[in-house]
Amino acid sequence: MTEQEVASATLSWWQYVLFLAPHIVPISLYFLSRQSQKRDRRNNAKLHQFQSGVQSEIDHSLASLKAAASKLKDVAFASRTGASLTRDIESCNEAVVSAGDQLMEALATADESAFADGNDWVQIFTDTYDQCLTSIQKALSSPHDPKRREILQETAKMIETRIRFVRARVENQIMDCMK
Repeated sequence: MTEQEVASATLSWWQYVLFLAPHIVPISLYFLSRQSQKRDRRNNAKLHQFQSGVQSEIDHSLASLKAAASKLKDVAFASRTGASLTRDIESCNEAVVSAGDQLMEALATADESAFADGNDWVQIFTDTYDQCLTSIQKALSSPHDPKRREILQETAKMIETRIRFVRARVENQIMDCMK
């Protein structure tokens, strides 16, 4: 066999590439799509678990807290004075404490959950919650303070701001689960 016959009988590296390319591309696409499907299933499961276990509790708690903030606003704008106003503020205080504790428990559940990123969920509400309770106690302790209604309005605004912040955090978590 001559050199020319040997050279024509063997394939060059480029010919190997051209021969294998139609076979390699579909195989690699298959494996990439399988990896993508696994990731999507895992993210969907994480999203479902977050929504059913954590988000529903947080949303319920936020609704209670929003109702308490609305009650605070109503009391701040009411024309009552004296003992009647004090009773209303005490009622608001109980509503805020109940809803706040409920939200703290829901956020603690998020901290412990494997489906929620980070472990600082409780921290996003603790400081504001303490400030709100302090403000309400200040309004209760000074029955003749002319700024009493302003304090209640500011407290309601503070609660509403924190509600928006917690909701944004939940939405960000959902977006992260969908990635």
